[in-house]
Amino acid sequence: MRKKFIVAVLPGLAWIILFPAGFLYAQNSDQRQPQFTESGTEACMVCHSGEKMQAIQEGARGAGSGLPTPMVERGCESCHGPGSFHVSRAHGGSGFPNMINFGEGANVAPREIQLGACLDCHSETRGQASEIVFINSPHDEKEINCATCHTGHVARDPVVTDMAVQSESCFSCHDKMREEHNPFDGMSIDLASLSCATCHDVHAVRMK
Repeated sequence: MRKKFIVAVLPGLAWIILFPAGFLYAQNSDQRQPQFTESGTEACMVCHSGEKMQAIQEGARGAGSGLPTPMVERGCESCHGPGSFHVSRAHGGSGFPNMINFGEGANVAPREIQLGACLDCHSETRGQASEIVFINSPHDEKEINCATCHTGHVARDPVVTDMAVQSESCFSCHDKMREEHNPFDGMSIDLASLSCATCHDVHAVRMK
């Protein structure tokens, strides 16, 4: 009789022990997903308050643009992702998913993540901003991402506003065009007064 009692109880004990553990693990998995911070940009500026961080606030992405950009609502996290773990004093973000860092080399997000963060806004027409396609464009190559040419933490992106900077950015890959570009002799075209983007849409999809 005692033996039957033990057999009958053990499955119940197993259910009592294992079910809460699985339940708590599922709950914990959900909790480990970073969230947007309540104070937004203020939480970031506690540490990241340098000149570049100030400049972007007044730029095309921030309040200085006068447009209803995502950055106006979410601040830094609109590009870099939810930062609740990153600003956590308890953990310092250690062991949790990294913020989205842009650029090339080590300690940056994978190219697909970077492109997704940029095109989440720039693949749509927002206010006065024009739609950018990029995917399947001539520059959609594995060694190129948006940050290859564009600078984010400035009031105005120099590759867009400064013709000389834009030319040097293009020549960094297309160096032959310094000397070999068609001069359009006899066509009254002054190449020196034009930027590359005057004629070339670098985000346009390849023609089939």
